[in-house]
Amino acid sequence: AEAVLANLNPFRGAEPDSGTCVEVGYALALGKPVIGYLERLEPLRERLAAGGPGIDGRYRDAEGRVVEDFGLPLNLMLAVPVRLVEGGIDVALKALARGGVT
Repeated sequence: AEAVLANLNPFRGAEPDSGTCVEVGYALALGKPVIGYLERLEPLRERLAAGGPGIDGRYRDAEGRVVEDFGLPLNLMLAVPVRLVEGGIDVALKALARGGVT
């Protein structure tokens, strides 16, 4: 493959499918362009409805787990190296075409 289009919407929980994440990492390691698409590009803390920072200054989800607060829609290991777009596969295909890969 010359590029990867990855559905990074939550899958059976709050995170993307782990197999897809492995494929994304492999493509990145090979220097391939990766376009990840999400229904909405809202910060993780908003998507998980994390309340304001607690006494320890951290955001927590409804079950009390700490939520990353980098203002990114996904874990920073995905959100930083992957070109993220809001929408579905059609938006991702357009982004890929604009990047010069067909």
